[in-house]
Amino acid sequence: MTTADTSREHWLPIRLIPDPATREVLNAGVGVVDQTGILHVRLVPHLRGLLPLYGDRPGFDLGALYDLLERAQQHYHGVPYVAVAERVLHPQLQLGQPVSTAGDSIESILETQLEQAVPLACTDLPAPLFEVPTSAVLTMSQACRRWLDDAQVTLVTCLGTPITAAVWLYRLGLPYWSLDLEGARGHLAITIAVTGRTRLPVPLDQAPQVEVVDSVDAYYLIRAITASPYVDVDFLELGGALRMES
Repeated sequence: MTTADTSREHWLPIRLIPDPATREVLNAGVGVVDQTGILHVRLVPHLRGLLPLYGDRPGFDLGALYDLLERAQQHYHGVPYVAVAERVLHPQLQLGQPVSTAGDSIESILETQLEQAVPLACTDLPAPLFEVPTSAVLTMSQACRRWLDDAQVTLVTCLGTPITAAVWLYRLGLPYWSLDLEGARGHLAITIAVTGRTRLPVPLDQAPQVEVVDSVDAYYLIRAITASPYVDVDFLELGGALRMES
């Protein structure tokens, strides 16, 4: 964009590379350069749409991508476009080329372009299994309740009673919760992956990998699975005592 182009606004895509190994590029936001040369940006509110595509890749780090978008918002919004056009903020972030546009306002252009050019912005948030308000009774979806009824019968049938359960949380690209159950007749390890979608396998003893929307669902699902007089559950630390690195 040259000084001759300043008679109208220009929009540009803000691109994200979710996986540095494969280098696919996805639009994660848009920017508008106003007639005074100031850049205004609008980024996607969430990245849950990436989880089904990238969630099982070892190098994928959703938390790091959210941090990167936050840095992009702070770095790009409200500054002269020429000051950031040629500066690479991060290898996984790119600014596209500005294209002439028009609209009633900067906000309307941002909203329109985000809807048209950024499919991630149109990805609806999946419904959680549990509604957890700040001060009310915890509520559970009907699908979750039916699955839990079957799961608890399966556990008692396959493992016998009493059952001891150990829980720990770890991260391998995605956050994972591990629930190890030991009964009089056997052992079952259930992995709960935070993937941004819900998958409740049936029967539980043959495919014990569960997928949930977020860690809130993971935590309360474990509490619900182990909410039985036959189960004694303990939350453990993976790898021994917690050590703080300086």
